Amino acid sequence: MYFHKELKLLLVIYVDDLKLAGPKENLAKGWEMLRSKLKIEPETDLGLYLGCLLSKGSSKLHDGTSVSTMTYMIWRVCCSCRSKSTWKLLAKIPN
Repeated sequence: MYFHKELKLLLVIYVDDLKLAGPKENLAKGWEMLRSKLKIEPETDLGLYLGCLLSKGSSKLHDGTSVSTMTYMIWRVCCSCRSKSTWKLLAKIPN
């Protein structure tokens, strides 16, 4: 995980999956900087990441501020679990 202070961008890398988040007006510059050093494919719409289906949304904070949200849905992964130890681990995850 890396945070670019000037652009206020958060980069998360896991193996060959990259996620870049931050102010919309800075995303293109962030991808440009990454591509100047790495050979990477064009960014895509949300999809699977770390076995989770991603969903973009919005909400309001208690003070009325609008914010963007990201939901990581793991239910599809859980449905294919066969290991009892995995189910025990998932049962400990709070709602």
